[in-house]
Amino acid sequence: MQFLQKLLSDRNSIYAERLKVRAQDDKHAERAAKQAEQQRNEMLNCKNAYLISIAVANNAKAQFYDISLPNLEDQFRVYLVLSKSWAKFSNDSLCTEQLQQRFVERFAKILQHSQSLQLDHLDSLKNRLSRVDAAFNRVDPVEDQNIFIDHNMRPFTAPDDWTFEPCITHYDTASKELDQLSSQFSSYTVDHTLGPIDQLTENLLEARHDFALCTSLERVLKSEEEIISSAIGASTTSSTHSSSDIPPNDLTARVLFNFTPTSEFELEVSEGETVRVVEADDGSGWVKVVNMQRRGGLVPASYLEHAANQTPATQGGPGQHVRAMYAYEAQGPDELGLIEGQTIELTTGSSGGQNYGSGWWEGSVLTPQGEGEYFRIIM
Repeated sequence: MQFLQKLLSDRNSIYAERLKVRAQDDKHAERAAKQAEQQRNEMLNCKNAYLISIAVANNAKAQFYDISLPNLEDQFRVYLVLSKSWAKFSNDSLCTEQLQQRFVERFAKILQHSQSLQLDHLDSLKNRLSRVDAAFNRVDPVEDQNIFIDHNMRPFTAPDDWTFEPCITHYDTASKELDQLSSQFSSYTVDHTLGPIDQLTENLLEARHDFALCTSLERVLKSEEEIISSAIGASTTSSTHSSSDIPPNDLTARVLFNFTPTSEFELEVSEGETVRVVEADDGSGWVKVVNMQRRGGLVPASYLEHAANQTPATQGGPGQHVRAMYAYEAQGPDELGLIEGQTIELTTGSSGGQNYGSGWWEGSVLTPQGEGEYFRIIM
């Protein structure tokens, strides 16, 4: 019953997750609408604040030029009038010209003092730069390297080899563990003197339940993988082909340069290696070949040198006749449009006719002039 409850709980959690994701989607849409409205309000508030700041600046400008500055000029005039009156009627006071002279003399002394401070600071900087230059001249590269080596020298010990570390959340040999418990349970059932069977029975049931839960989880993950794969398209096939997938061909070539593949559809070859040509260059600059290890892939045509006294298999001549089941519109210069019920003569040769490969057949249709035109037909 506990195992059944566990299965029901897993099912209900998956259903609840679907409803939760749907609610989050609705909530996100509502939040986005609120955020758009809030941003619009903030834009309008910023615009209003800008207009208010313009009005405040204009008022401050009027206050400064129309009121504050004229008042300050009036105060200066009153001060000058009072100064002249005070100098005229006071015998012990100085006149305005003498006061101005003293101000200029005092200002000149202040400037002289600041210049002397600047000169003292420049002398201090000059002495410091001289000391730094002398320190640079005393640098000895050899001695500096020896000091660095002595300070950073440490005994070296090679790291230990890595060993297998079992996963703490997943037992890698679950099926072996289950088989071992089943065998032990059978032995205890036959011979009760080996030990108590109750604990072993609980361990066996628990192992079986864990195995069933892992199987259910595997089905869930595979279902998600199939849904994602159907949404984004089937994964690309491997560039390695078995000997049964490669059509026969008698053409061989020698590799001129080393080539390192940059995709799964390309084949790594070495200089001087002999390969067998499966599909010749169709104008793209690539040739499909097979090496001695029966691994196939694409190689640049300029990297190959065809062996002497070799010619491709003949594609003309009488062969098997087939009938077109559907009409087909040619998609390129190497294809031929078909009419439903039309008779086609397949080409012969190791790479012609039904042996062309990649889901295409090669054949010809006689024109009114009696000349054959080679083409590919979708199976």
